[in-house]
Amino acid sequence: MLPDFLILGAMKAGTTSLYRYLAAHPDFARRRRKEEVHFFDKHWARGVAWYASFFPSRADRWRAALRGRRLFSGETSPYYLFHPAVPARVEAVLPRARLLVLLRDPVARAWSHHQHMVRKGREPLGFEEALAREPERLRGEDESRFSLAHRRFSYFARGIYADQIERWIRCIGRDRLLVLRSEDFFADPCAAVSRATDFLGLPARDPASYVREFTRHNPGRYAGLDAATESRLRDAYAPHDQRLAALLGPEFAWK
Repeated sequence: MLPDFLILGAMKAGTTSLYRYLAAHPDFARRRRKEEVHFFDKHWARGVAWYASFFPSRADRWRAALRGRRLFSGETSPYYLFHPAVPARVEAVLPRARLLVLLRDPVARAWSHHQHMVRKGREPLGFEEALAREPERLRGEDESRFSLAHRRFSYFARGIYADQIERWIRCIGRDRLLVLRSEDFFADPCAAVSRATDFLGLPARDPASYVREFTRHNPGRYAGLDAATESRLRDAYAPHDQRLAALLGPEFAWK
């Protein structure tokens, strides 16, 4: 049984929390292995049978149907949103899957991403230098394959959401894509989960009845960003945010 939904990203935007809240739903069919599969980016060459092995079988779904339940399953891999080859692969393998996206203020996301890489011991450069050297580090990377540099050091590029959302819409259409703001999700996770389950076509059920606690998973706790750096980033992101707002609505034009 292949997944009914994917949480595409963005990185450091709350995707782990959203996945775990949805996984608490009584009709969710838990995966057999790890949380982030990375099939459509890192492990594409392994094939669909390998991917399917992460999920419950059709027999599981059939047995649930006999008990009057509709099982659903999904996965989250935040790099899916950004990797340029993934939309076409998802359309080929999961032509009916629903796709969820969380988008966070791009400046806060870039800073959190960098601090996460520093904490993991993968980033020796300070934030300003890492931003300055980002084009050089990503130049020549084969984005159709799995690239560690493209995944790890794309601090600014990952916040150009309009390019990514437009690529997904061109490939799979708008109706199968639900885009939420991370800030709204963090402020009212119960409401966001309700929107997600409605979008997935699940019976109406109060998330507070099955999510034991709306604890934020994998939160980053970092020092504040330098005000001058933040101002420069906001100016750089402004035209991209305006394009995103034209595409999704004015609430996506972060101030």
